[in-house]
Amino acid sequence: MNLTFQLIDPAGEALLLVHTPVPREAYADLTRRLLAIRELAPRQVAFLTAPTQGGVVRVEAAAAVCGGEVLRQAAFAFAVAREIRRERKVPVEGDGWPEALPAQVNPLTGQATLDFLLPQVQPGEGERGDRLLFPGVAWALQKGGALPSEAALAPALQALAQETERPAAGLLVWDFRAQTLETALWTAQDAALTHPRRCAAGGAAAAAWQALRSREGRQTWPLRQPGGSLEVTTVTQGRQLKRLSVAGPVDLGPVYTVEF
Repeated sequence: MNLTFQLIDPAGEALLLVHTPVPREAYADLTRRLLAIRELAPRQVAFLTAPTQGGVVRVEAAAAVCGGEVLRQAAFAFAVAREIRRERKVPVEGDGWPEALPAQVNPLTGQATLDFLLPQVQPGEGERGDRLLFPGVAWALQKGGALPSEAALAPALQALAQETERPAAGLLVWDFRAQTLETALWTAQDAALTHPRRCAAGGAAAAAWQALRSREGRQTWPLRQPGGSLEVTTVTQGRQLKRLSVAGPVDLGPVYTVEF
């Protein structure tokens, strides 16, 4: 079969976005083969498919969970492929999300903004810090310092994923003054610990946590991550989070067609 896909964001977490419709049972094999293309050095693979929840497009992955950064980039790529030239709202669906998420894309500026579902906040007890739960991932937060060793971190995040009944769990090291964020993520799909270079959901969780401890109203949080910066906007009212969105650039690379 001829498979058409696009390279996105080669400066950060390089994503191969497959435009050719393929059956879900082929995702795992195709993902393995695409990740093996050394010349492109991909870190992720996702597949565009027909929507089922009222969006204009759906993004799926072999891992059955699509992160917010994948959805943000995929919404932008879909809009450009449909020759949308001006700013437009594009509802995008994703594996692991119960409903379509609004994405504001602007091909003229190369920017895309994704509105997140609001996380469930679990207040910390004892030595345990607060947790923020999205549909596909549970986040724990650490204010400043360094990430723990992988030997300690992997079992702790696995336990967090199991306790919160999520397919993934992560730790965010958040330096509020420097506005920097480091991320570790454990996923049940491959029982592996990774360090996302630019994580929209992690950035959203950190900003949401900080917003609930700051003045009310609309605030913008610039977050510097190893793979580039994102900007998170929060709106709080009555000590509750009302809106959470993540914005940043999308760098579209070339489109390839490969025979598999």
